[in-house]
Amino acid sequence: MSHRAIFGWLFLPVATLSLALFNTMSAYVLMLMALLAPLVVPGLAPWRAAWGNIAVKGFILAFGLVGLASGLRAVVAGDVEALSALVNFLPFALAPLAAMAIVQAGHANASRWLSILSLLAVLAGFAVGLEQALIEGARRSSGFDDNPIWLGDFAVLFGFLAATGVFAFRPVWRFLFLAGPAIAVVTVVLSGTRGAALAYAAGLVVFAGFSAIALRRHPGRWPVLGIAAVAIVGAALIAVPRLDLDRFTAIPSLITTGLTEGATEDRSANHRLEFLKAGAGAFAQSPVYGHGWNAKFSAAEPMMAEFARQENDGAGFMHLHNDPLNFAVGLGLIGLLGYAVVMLAPLIAVWQSPRDSQFFQRSYAMVSLVAIIGAAGMTDSMFQFEAPKVLYVTMAMIILFGLRDEPVRPAPRIETG
Repeated sequence: MSHRAIFGWLFLPVATLSLALFNTMSAYVLMLMALLAPLVVPGLAPWRAAWGNIAVKGFILAFGLVGLASGLRAVVAGDVEALSALVNFLPFALAPLAAMAIVQAGHANASRWLSILSLLAVLAGFAVGLEQALIEGARRSSGFDDNPIWLGDFAVLFGFLAATGVFAFRPVWRFLFLAGPAIAVVTVVLSGTRGAALAYAAGLVVFAGFSAIALRRHPGRWPVLGIAAVAIVGAALIAVPRLDLDRFTAIPSLITTGLTEGATEDRSANHRLEFLKAGAGAFAQSPVYGHGWNAKFSAAEPMMAEFARQENDGAGFMHLHNDPLNFAVGLGLIGLLGYAVVMLAPLIAVWQSPRDSQFFQRSYAMVSLVAIIGAAGMTDSMFQFEAPKVLYVTMAMIILFGLRDEPVRPAPRIETG
């Protein structure tokens, strides 16, 4: 492998093992690696290959839409501070640099490496969470970055990315990677993060769908896949009977009560319901360009009940625990369009990618990434803080450009005249 390919594949262990354990610190390391890419991977060919991808264009377009909404807010409302949103969304602007680093890293075994490192990542997160629960006595394991939500969400993502090995390896090795979703279940319970349970459900639907497609194409190849998956996940749940499962068993009743009565007996759920109602009112006040990314909570705060206002305590930088709502209130319809672009562009890009031997694995990994990040963003924010943002951008680039049989090359220029 060339030094360019080696540099590209350095992204994978940092983005999996390191982000799973160290979160924010690792996000800055990845951003630095992206900034170094033009020095390590020089030349016009990598640039053209990166910029020619619709996902890269989508991230840049979303960054531009954030700038447009913020600029309109600064000019029309005189809110110059709104321009600070451009700093918050710099990871979107780094997408072409990350892509440039990865374009030379395509390899026939790339899907297998992604599976192995993702399995190690979910194992690492689980080990930290288990130590905090059993030795430190933590009620909710939170990882090294002291964030139980990220511990649960990242475990789900890497657990299902590990399951790419089910489609990448031959029997009997492929069944080993069913441990990814199983370990993720235990880690989610250790973290006590109910939003991660929603993300897990999304990942499970995607995995079941792709498994059905694979079985339809190759009937009889592994007919016990469904039974094995249920058995492993079930064993994981049975293995943690002493853990606090009340937060999870109460989810169905919280949903029905919240929808019918507008309030529940759960403090966390009530906060999110209040944020949703107040956020809708704040969006109506400035629907085109929003109130500014850093003012989204304070804009909705006057319409909240007292118990929800206390969550912010005048700080003015909290988020509304829902990605679409954050974009709507902070950046208006322009921002919502940007959110839609970054969620849809990677899916379009993977559909347009070559039908090589890893197309199926690449498609599964990308759909899993988008579905899990999207579902996790329904009860928290994946685009408020650096770690989830960098994780999403980096993994999208790795999946699109790394999981290929050969390095990506730009389309040949057509000479005219």
